[in-house]
Amino acid sequence: ETYAPVGTYTITPGSALIKDGSNVDVTANYDITYVDGELSVDHRQLSITADNATKTYGNTFTPDNTAYTISSGSLASSRASTQDSLIVNITASDTPSGESAGDPVGTYALTPSASISDAMENDVTANYDITYVDGTLTIEALELAPADPWFTGQQRYITSSRTSTTAKVLLSATIN
Repeated sequence: ETYAPVGTYTITPGSALIKDGSNVDVTANYDITYVDGELSVDHRQLSITADNATKTYGNTFTPDNTAYTISSGSLASSRASTQDSLIVNITASDTPSGESAGDPVGTYALTPSASISDAMENDVTANYDITYVDGTLTIEALELAPADPWFTGQQRYITSSRTSTTAKVLLSATIN
């Protein structure tokens, strides 16, 4: 078998055939001792980094499970020379997560996790040593722009050019 899970395997030698220069079997002239060997299959190293993302306050955010990079390592080729397949799940892992429209301006972790299957759809995730690197979700402030000049003491309703958010603002000023 060309594909074996992580582990240690015994290699048992078969029989030996020794021929001389004339292609004559001379195996009987030798006292052959067979000694088992050992094969160790180690974990395949893989590092998955969640891509950074940005949203504007007031909008919702849904993590994109295709927004990642394999930053080191690679997937193995398994049975039938087919590469293992990777399914990545990206979650906003902070509380609050940054996903809802009302989460405050700031930065939030985007955390990747993964499962890996071979060509036969067997879960082979345990054959990998996976390092996960968080990405960052940045929530930017909503820009509000007045339609006309303001004066101290006036109340205005302003609407964002990016969303349908409307805010009532009372302008005040301090002169030093």
